[in-house]
Amino acid sequence: MYYAGDSSAGSIVNLLSTGWLLCDGSKYRRTSSTYSALYSIIGDAYGGDDNDFCVPMLKGLFLRGVTGTNPRDPDATSRKAPRADLPRNGNAGNAVGSLQTDAFQKHSHSYDEYSAHRDQDHIAAHETINNQAATTANMEMAGGSETRPRNIYANFIIKYLPNDGRIPIAGVIPYAGSIPNPMLEGTGWLPCDGAGLDASQYFDLHDIIETSYGGSGSTFYLPDYRGRFVRGVQGTSTPGIPIYDPDANTRTAPTSHATPGNSGNQVGSIQSDAIARHLHTYGFNDAYQKTAATAIGFEGVARDNGTDNHASGSHGGSETRPVNINVNYLIKALTVS
Repeated sequence: MYYAGDSSAGSIVNLLSTGWLLCDGSKYRRTSSTYSALYSIIGDAYGGDDNDFCVPMLKGLFLRGVTGTNPRDPDATSRKAPRADLPRNGNAGNAVGSLQTDAFQKHSHSYDEYSAHRDQDHIAAHETINNQAATTANMEMAGGSETRPRNIYANFIIKYLPNDGRIPIAGVIPYAGSIPNPMLEGTGWLPCDGAGLDASQYFDLHDIIETSYGGSGSTFYLPDYRGRFVRGVQGTSTPGIPIYDPDANTRTAPTSHATPGNSGNQVGSIQSDAIARHLHTYGFNDAYQKTAATAIGFEGVARDNGTDNHASGSHGGSETRPVNINVNYLIKALTVS
């Protein structure tokens, strides 16, 4: 489950009291009766050692459905184990818990070179470009530090108590139904659409998320997940584990309200889409051949000394995104008896 609250002490107490743990990669004793139900389900899929198992570490990560026998993840068999820092690394390959780094789909760009002509008079042998030969060169590197869709930060939580059916205030779930939906009335769930709420009416939710998603006076705002992917808060780095969100500190606030909300490496901050820094190769003609001519006009390609800068053709869509499916997101705003 997603969690719209931060990882402060108050939020942690809220989670533990309802049977939930942060998905921060922490280790728990596998022989403890408190966590036996959880261990029986996830085992060492997310890593561990001889005594302990780990909850998933989802800091800085997006979630992807296990592809199984479906070919939607063409690189499923090359997925890596998530915890190289531990004796038991966790699952790899086409299995739950395995890890996959960002990638940029193979594609090409067009590049135009030497398309201008001019007339010139000459009487001696003349060097011209040989259209039958070409050289390959690299274009200048461009792009960001990773490939990602536009996204909003949330914490991930996992249920560890099987006999406690409570959902914590500020818990967020994907919802397959439409919004608005009369079936939600009186359930304590609200759509994550950025709406403003009265702090006195929703004081429990306000105590947890405060103005993480913006505020003005006595009004605080719900997270707005519309059109956004959800990404785990990077938070504090773990020794031996890569930082999966390298631009965490440059994330921006989600609103333009009087209090705009959290920015940087905090829950609720947003991030635009980006493609990882990369280069392309292109071919150009740079071989020459001698052409004998008399004093007549000669039309040919002329190459001046020096370097010309050329941009490649633009290919692609209007945003960077992974394969996805639309759902609505709901947040637990009230406890309903």
